[in-house]
Amino acid sequence: MFDPTAYRRLLFPALVFALLFAPSTFAQTVTGTIQGTVSDSRGAIVPGANVVIRNLDTGQERNLKTGGEGTYVAPFLPLGKYTVTVTTAGFNKVAQENIEVTLNQTRVINFTLQPSSLTEAVVVTPDAAPINTTNAEIKGTLNAQEIIDKPTFDKDRMSVRPGAPVNWSSLYMDSESATTPCLVTS
Repeated sequence: MFDPTAYRRLLFPALVFALLFAPSTFAQTVTGTIQGTVSDSRGAIVPGANVVIRNLDTGQERNLKTGGEGTYVAPFLPLGKYTVTVTTAGFNKVAQENIEVTLNQTRVINFTLQPSSLTEAVVVTPDAAPINTTNAEIKGTLNAQEIIDKPTFDKDRMSVRPGAPVNWSSLYMDSESATTPCLVTS
């Protein structure tokens, strides 16, 4: 016959066994990792370098930057073959192809960058400065219309009004002949 206590004795250890080993089955992944260090030809680390990891089968890319120690880490990559490319300013582009990522594997791919042979020249051409930079003097000429358009000081109202009437006699040195324009200041 059926003994319920014997059934409970068998069920409890089986349940404990299943619960103890169940997390290990969930912890397994079907991905891999690519990581490495980027340095220059003298062995100095290169922080901030651009790292592109491209899956050759799907074309998917993961873009990374190297950290302060010149390292990069790309976890949880789907299984397959990859190309890793490293670029940064002042160095030649470096790539490594056909890197096989297998189940739960971490591939270490280090790069050594060579300085680029391209040199840039910056050409500076001086333009005439509108300001005298030695004594901060601004010079220029105005025609008669520009003088009329400039704001004038209204002594009665203590305000500046653009387009105010101009006293032409004060604009000439000799108000009798009115031939030589100049601005009279007092």
